[in-house]
Amino acid sequence: MRRIRAVSRRAAARPGRRGLFLSIMVLAFIAGVVVYSLFATGLMGGQTANAELAPDVTLTTAEGQVRLSDLRGQPVLLYFSFPG
Repeated sequence: MRRIRAVSRRAAARPGRRGLFLSIMVLAFIAGVVVYSLFATGLMGGQTANAELAPDVTLTTAEGQVRLSDLRGQPVLLYFSFPG
């Protein structure tokens, strides 16, 4: 009788095929939701449909003037310094 209990405990500790399948399906669903949300917010898909371009601005730098439209497609960091 002890031997039967030991076998049944081991069998209960391991998930069956049904539990494994359910776990895989839940993980696939969560991964799909994450990927969809990344594409919907534009983090992975480039510009979203309602994105607007910044107005063309001419900035004076130490090396001369730069137009914002000349830098299109490149990352731009605007740093404003207020001496005081």
